[in-house]
Amino acid sequence: MGLLAALLALGCFFLAWKIYSFLKKGELALPWQMLGLSFFLLGLAQLLEIATSSGWLPLSGLSVTFVRLIALTFLAFGLHRTTKILG
Repeated sequence: MGLLAALLALGCFFLAWKIYSFLKKGELALPWQMLGLSFFLLGLAQLLEIATSSGWLPLSGLSVTFVRLIALTFLAFGLHRTTKILG
């Protein structure tokens, strides 16, 4: 289940980055960049959780939670900026 979530998050990252490349100089470029970064960090957090639970990396659960918190912060800022620009 964690691997599927990581693959979906990384797929969303590539889609968001593709949209960002189309909007490179537009007003919506920064929000899409933040959304792409948030999806990348969510995928990274999932992969770190898998590596930690299988014993490959000696990380604490707090570090994975911190990466998720940063990712959700970028997601919230990206959505806020998008709605502010479009609203």
